[in-house]
Amino acid sequence: MSARCRSLSRSFLFPSRSIAMTHFLLRLYDWLHVRPLLRWGLMCCALLALLLGVGQAHFKEDIGDFLPDASRYGDETAVYAQANAGERIAVVFSGAPADSLVAAVDAFTARLAQADTGHLAAHVTGSVDLERMERTTAAAYAHVPAFLLPADVHRMERAVCAPDAVGQGMERLYTALLMPTGDLAEQTFARDPLQLFAPVGAALQQGGDGQRFSLYDDHIFTPDGRHALVLVESAAGRSETGRNARLVALIDATAAAVEAQAQGTSSANAPHGAGMQLKVRQIGAPTIAVTNAWQIKTDSLWAIGLAVVLIVAFLAVVLPNVRNICLVLLTVGLGWLLGLAVLSTVRTSVSVIVLGISSVAVGIAINYPLHFVAHLRHAGDVRRNLRELASPLLIGNVTTVGAFAALVPLHASALRDLGLFAAALLVGTLAVVLVLLPHWVKVPAPRAAEAQRAEAPVAPRRRTARHWALWTGVGVALTLVLGYFSLDTAFDADLRRLNYMRPEQRELLAEMVKLRGGSNETEPVYVTATGRTLDEALRRSEALGRDIEPLRRRGVVKTEVSADRFLPSAEEQARRERAWQAFAQRNASRLTTELVREAERHGVRPATFADFFATVRRAGTPEARAEVERFGRAQCEALIVEREGRCLVTRVLTVPHKQADSVAQRLNARAERGGMGFAFTVRTMNESGVRGLSVDFNLIGWVCGAIVFGFLWLSFGRLELALLAFLPMACSWVWILGTMHLLDLRFNLVNVILATFIFGQGDDYSIFVTEGLLYEYTYRRPMLASYRRGIVISAVIMFVGMGTLLIARHPALRSLGEITVLGMGCVVLAAALLPPWVFGRMVREDSGRWAMPVTLGGLWRNGLAALCETTLGVVLSVYGWWCLVVLRATPKRRARFRMAVHRAARWAVCRRCGVEVALPDVAGEHREGGELLVVPVHTCSDALLLAATSSRCVQVGGDGPWLRGLRRKWLYKAGLLVDSRAETRHEAIRVAAAEGLCPVVWMDEGDDTWQRALRTAADFGLSYRVWRSAGTERVWPTGMAWAELGRVVVGLSERLRPTNAEDRVTAVRVQLQELRDAVARTEALTTAAAETPADFAPAVEAAYRYKGIATERSVARTLRAVVSGRDETWNTLWREAQRAEQVEVHSPGWGAEALLLALLRPTVRVRCVVKNDDVADVVRGLRLMPENLEVVVETART
Repeated sequence: MSARCRSLSRSFLFPSRSIAMTHFLLRLYDWLHVRPLLRWGLMCCALLALLLGVGQAHFKEDIGDFLPDASRYGDETAVYAQANAGERIAVVFSGAPADSLVAAVDAFTARLAQADTGHLAAHVTGSVDLERMERTTAAAYAHVPAFLLPADVHRMERAVCAPDAVGQGMERLYTALLMPTGDLAEQTFARDPLQLFAPVGAALQQGGDGQRFSLYDDHIFTPDGRHALVLVESAAGRSETGRNARLVALIDATAAAVEAQAQGTSSANAPHGAGMQLKVRQIGAPTIAVTNAWQIKTDSLWAIGLAVVLIVAFLAVVLPNVRNICLVLLTVGLGWLLGLAVLSTVRTSVSVIVLGISSVAVGIAINYPLHFVAHLRHAGDVRRNLRELASPLLIGNVTTVGAFAALVPLHASALRDLGLFAAALLVGTLAVVLVLLPHWVKVPAPRAAEAQRAEAPVAPRRRTARHWALWTGVGVALTLVLGYFSLDTAFDADLRRLNYMRPEQRELLAEMVKLRGGSNETEPVYVTATGRTLDEALRRSEALGRDIEPLRRRGVVKTEVSADRFLPSAEEQARRERAWQAFAQRNASRLTTELVREAERHGVRPATFADFFATVRRAGTPEARAEVERFGRAQCEALIVEREGRCLVTRVLTVPHKQADSVAQRLNARAERGGMGFAFTVRTMNESGVRGLSVDFNLIGWVCGAIVFGFLWLSFGRLELALLAFLPMACSWVWILGTMHLLDLRFNLVNVILATFIFGQGDDYSIFVTEGLLYEYTYRRPMLASYRRGIVISAVIMFVGMGTLLIARHPALRSLGEITVLGMGCVVLAAALLPPWVFGRMVREDSGRWAMPVTLGGLWRNGLAALCETTLGVVLSVYGWWCLVVLRATPKRRARFRMAVHRAARWAVCRRCGVEVALPDVAGEHREGGELLVVPVHTCSDALLLAATSSRCVQVGGDGPWLRGLRRKWLYKAGLLVDSRAETRHEAIRVAAAEGLCPVVWMDEGDDTWQRALRTAADFGLSYRVWRSAGTERVWPTGMAWAELGRVVVGLSERLRPTNAEDRVTAVRVQLQELRDAVARTEALTTAAAETPADFAPAVEAAYRYKGIATERSVARTLRAVVSGRDETWNTLWREAQRAEQVEVHSPGWGAEALLLALLRPTVRVRCVVKNDDVADVVRGLRLMPENLEVVVETART
């Protein structure tokens, strides 16, 4: 008899966001496919808009954009650049006599001024303006009371109090006037004949910035007189490499012309080849920045050229279709234009260096068209290709864009631009791939072998490795070891290691540092005071100077350059003027009178000292603050920085190299504690900037990981799948950091950008592998191999593209290549190995039909149960050892122990979360004699269930987890377990029966065992009952260690008694038939109680686990309606199945009702009609698929 019933259960599919987006893209593809003119029109309009956006771009080359622009680090770099003339280029002349160097300097400055038509140099200093120096000196002496330190006043007091101080001063003056430099001495001594203001003059000659230079013929020379200098100040700053490159080239050309001219002059004057060898070299921050930019461009061109050749050759092999290769490049090019257009719209200027480093994002963007083109051969159809790839591409794109967008809040403008550009590039590339590329590509003809593999169903995932446990242990141990080493991975904060300088530049820089007083034994410490106004900053700087006094007294500070002398605060200036007024009031009259007398005695006119007399007699007239501040700012220009509405005043200390960091930390703590400023060295400055960037990247790493994980969870709909996709990313980073520590590789300011790139690549690869695993598990169709092929192509391209940077000479680019090769290797290895291995353990397809996929909830339930049961086992073992070994094993103690075992077993089976156990009620059955329990089928859980049934059960033999270990020993001692050997079994049963216990006989060995059981019952006059459990194969499919959701029913038959017939053979035959009938009745009752829709529903629902979140939800709704009895269609189906041999079920969902019906009625043939091939493949691929279930597609059936 056949019955046709149509299921009207409302278990329709509610697609997730990614599925809904896939459906939208498919509809858009169909709509555009029949409108080619509209498609091309949209593309042309988009291209025109992109070109207009790109046309607004203004490019710049400022390598300083990669430095953090945080307030503290920006202050430190500004102070350091100002104090060290960071915008100046020092042109060094050497290899000739001093007069020839002077002539070369004059020729160089003249040629440079004539050639610099673009005003690249803001100022060129080749000689000293003596008139300007005279005006500066006159201004200093005009306001000299404001420049006298307290130590100077004390020295003057001692000097004027010495006997005949004025006379001795005039003697020195008279002697100096007779020297060849008498003119200069006359000007100096006219203002200060007694050398009272000598420290002011010495400080004035040294300069406010503390630079050590000497003068020869009004030209700047090094202190040893061997090198002449020309200082060229760049108009573009120290880090802008575009205009500075032109300035450096102009200086090189001018220097070459001067060298050639000097060589020609020397050869003419010395015909025998004894002429001079003039060398003109340049060094400075702009020069070093230009050298770095030039080397980066050179290395990049070589690397890109080699990479392009290798990548094109590789693509020609793996993608022989030239059209598709060109489309891949075109797609990425359009995405690149979108990124540049967005960046040009948002930013006023675009860094060329950022666009160069954007190749990192291009390496990720090329994955999208590569996956699409590489998968075409597998799909065989553009629309199917789009349907199969849309979801992984969308999920990978959103997570990767989120990772790059996390760069936008960073404190470095170049990194912010890189994050914005990369995000727009990835979005634009994916939009072209999903909207336009399907209409352009050409589907290649599949090879015969590939077509055969594509049609072959995917076998269940099983453990195929011979030593998988060993390899798993090795992998876990290696991950733990690398994880330990990853904790010590250091961040290289020394930015000097990222600089590239030619050998001659390094030599010249070291030579100039040495000639200017530098030493490897000392290091400068910069102590900076900050304030809203200049006067506030000066007051704080003076307070910090008082804190430095103990270091001066101990000799820690070797030299000091500050603005204290020439630019005092208003408060300090008033204090100095009061000190000077007091000094002048005490000594002015005597000094004037004695000086006039001594001058007349030496024949010097007193009018010569008019300026000195005016200074001495001006006591009580305060100096003009504005004039003093104007003069001081001009002298201390290198120590003053105005930034962001604040003023910074710096003092530079020279301390021993080994103590520099400790001194800087101590002074910085004092300055920060008082809110006055900060202190730093070059190393701590670099560390503070890079540390801030490192902290930003650490924070962004966690935030990025959380965003990506959250979106994976949202996309897959299951926490387990989100963890599966995220696991390779986490493990690969542990491997990367640990290997970096072992290979002594470090992240730095440049290669830390690759953290986002590696994260994005690992994200894409992991998502594709996870999607492939889920597709194959759901539909039993091959997919993972095609995804892996795309991953391999992408990885090889990235290895080649970024690995070519290993040949770069620039240390920053070389570090990019090293980190890329290591990172990509770890990412590809993790994505290829971890998801398949973990997914195989999750779905457990090799663990039996009823072993369902693992969930976190199941792990929690079974882990908690295992912990509780282990604790119970330990407690029972200790209790048994105490009762049965330490104390004498009396019948009463054995009975107590049996009761403890019974209660523990009952708790273990009845309290396990998610498992319902129905045990027979035997509490009221108290008899003097025992009875025999017959167990017809032995399962792994029967031993525990028997112990939970009654405390009087004595198990004859038996095995299982509950009967192993120490528990077996104590069960033997308590009499709950007896040996099953023939020579001892008979006596053990007799003893148990005599004590009123219930021996248990396992009846799974054939008729002989059944007959022996009956003879045993007859020998001891025992009644016997059949004990039966049902549902254990579903609840404990792989043993007691893991329990699925479900219900177990335990049943007992009616009590049977042995027949006392004279003919023993006849009696045994009759009793054997009675026993078999009792077994059949008990089995039928327990099976009927344990095999209801509510009992099978958890297994059916679990069979659809990891088949898609929409599928799971639909099946869950269907089963809830069935179990609750609200689904009238199911009730009709169930009634028909009671009397029909075949039932046809039309399922609008995923066939769950048909599967449930086939499992409940294995003798009825169920025919399930589904709506399409996808649903049919899902149902056919279920592990619970019974033989009596047939699945057909509705269209095929029609």
